[in-house]
Parts: sequence; structure tokens; C-alpha cells
Amino acid sequence: MPYLKLVFAFLCLNFFACNSNGEGPEKSTSEKPKKEIQQAPSPSGAQLPSVTVEIMRKIFNESDYADFVFYNTNFSMSMDKKQSIQSTLRHIAESVPAINPSCKAIGRVFYQIEGENYIEADIFFEDNCKYYVFYVDGKKTYSNQMTPDGINHYNNIFSQLGNPQGQ
Repeated sequence: MPYLKLVFAFLCLNFFACNSNGEGPEKSTSEKPKKEIQQAPSPSGAQLPSVTVEIMRKIFNESDYADFVFYNTNFSMSMDKKQSIQSTLRHIAESVPAINPSCKAIGRVFYQIEGENYIEADIFFEDNCKYYVFYVDGKKTYSNQMTPDGINHYNNIFSQLGNPQGQ
């Protein structure tokens, strides 16, 4: 149990800088993201704000199922153990990427609470595109870089499948 408290404290600290205005997934997507959430725009694509601390907390505390579906493979992963689900959150960095329209998602993750999809994200894992794009009500709403731990995790999965980038 002390381990979970430590992980939760770490997540809170990591994501506190992302969004401290208390808005959750019900936030209107027509509002422009606040400047302090974004990095400088890149010529390669648009940016979305970082997923909020409140959403990350809710996933950490309440998600009881995570499903990872990888395209162009015969592989998927499902998790129903809280500790495993919580550990996947370490793959989500607080920094936001420039969305590269030429990159294709290699899969999607669904975080569920009590049998309902709470939030889902496309997984991008190409040379210059290692990030997540989160959807709320079917609309691209947030994006976050993948952490080095997440990159190692996906490299390990795809190397075991004999396909280093899941394509």
C-alpha cells in the first residue's frame, strides 16, 4: 500500500504543472488551450493541451480495466489489475507533442471504469512520433509525449513480436 501512495504522489506532482484549473473531461473543447500548458508550436503540426491532472487521478484511482489494441498485428493486451493499470500511466509524459499528420497510430488504449470507457487514446510509435492523442466524446482533446519508460515498454513488446514498431 505505501507503494501505491508513492506512485500516486509522483503522478500528482508530475501532472500538477499540466493543468491546475480543475477542469475535467467535460470541459468544452471549443476553448483555446491555455499558453502555460503548451510548448512552442512546431511547424510539423498542431498541438493539443496535456491531459488534466483530474483525469489522470481518476484513471489512477478508479480505472478497473485497460485494453490495448494494436493495429496491423494479431496482438492486444488487457489489464484488470489496478497496479498494472496504474503502471501504464508512467508511460504518459506531461509534455505535449506537435501532432505530425504524416504519422499513423499503431493502436489504441481504452481506460474503463465500471465497464464503461472513461477515456481512450491513440498510440503513436514511429521514429519521430512517440505520443498519445486522447479522445473525449469522440473528439481529439489532449495529447502527451511518451516517456522514456513507455518507449522502452513498447520497444520490448514489439521486439518480442518480431516487429520493432508494431507496423
